[in-house]
Amino acid sequence: MVRRQKIADEVKAQIIAESVLGGSNRAIGKKYGVSEATVRLWRKVASAQPIVTQEKRVDIGELVFEYIQAGFLALIAQAKEAATPSLIREQGHSLYLLHGTLADKLVSILRGIESGQTIEPDPPRLLPPHDSRLPDSASYPDDDR
Repeated sequence: MVRRQKIADEVKAQIIAESVLGGSNRAIGKKYGVSEATVRLWRKVASAQPIVTQEKRVDIGELVFEYIQAGFLALIAQAKEAATPSLIREQGHSLYLLHGTLADKLVSILRGIESGQTIEPDPPRLLPPHDSRLPDSASYPDDDR
């Protein structure tokens, strides 16, 4: 009868991580001195367990809600302040970028929640889209091309 050895939790976690990342059960077992069947079993058990517990999902959901709520309150405050002509003269471009970026991010988060999946936001555009009717130097006048 083969004597069972106690595998440290840290080693077991390494074995599971390597197997989930696509390592060969045989190679992983050989590397850590456990059977291929043990690695296969641990991989199967690990893949059946949720990565994030329900309690953590609730915590994350509450944080997301607070972030969205604070974001919309900030947008409202920015919109009210943007009506001040002196502020527009002093910080118009920066205010525009801040307001637009926050609004875009909030919309992306809401779309992701609505569809139940992660949505990668579009990269921010600091310059208008390129107009194919214009030569490169005309579409971006500040560019030294």
